[in-house]
Amino acid sequence: MTGFTSGILSVGILLSSMFVTLGVMYVLLKHRHATVKLPVDRDQLIRIPAFGLQQEIQDLQINLIASMLMGVLVVCLPFAINSIQAHITVGKFPWLFALTSIIGLTYCGYKTWKNFSKLTKLRLGHTAEIATANELIGLQALGYQIFHDIQADGFNIDHLAIGKNGVFAIETKGRHKRHKDHTQPNQNGSKGYELFYKDGRLHFPSWIE
Repeated sequence: MTGFTSGILSVGILLSSMFVTLGVMYVLLKHRHATVKLPVDRDQLIRIPAFGLQQEIQDLQINLIASMLMGVLVVCLPFAINSIQAHITVGKFPWLFALTSIIGLTYCGYKTWKNFSKLTKLRLGHTAEIATANELIGLQALGYQIFHDIQADGFNIDHLAIGKNGVFAIETKGRHKRHKDHTQPNQNGSKGYELFYKDGRLHFPSWIE
């Protein structure tokens, strides 16, 4: 095997870990975008205090982590490529290391899928709570005090509205809009993406709760 071929093979082996995680994320993103979307438009919501600064802080945190990982790659990649190329050249490929790497990549792919699924649910829940908080802002003009994300022992209250006629605890639940429901009429004849309440149940386009 020529030096050029062994070099290309070495780079491909090293980059396979990146391709596995990015591939899993790409497939999940394509599936999510093709099947569902958030129930509200985030850009139309009233911004909470320092929302823009919060976004900038999160972006910079991600950039810092990316810079640290890039530094590790820049230092380790040349040595790793040289090591793998040397094993290929002498004909003593480390199959035990390769097997360990395959098992590790499989686990990383699985964890990526699990974490991405959890992230999708958290993103939906966050958007739904922000949308509810936007609706509750109007109650302040009627003399209500509004509190959000109240922590208790083992649980939390999403929203609390306190006024002259009582104290109201509000739980927020979000559901994705399914693209396939937009073209299907609901059971009561309304548009497919609309929800209606009947017989003590919430009737979504494709299911009932």
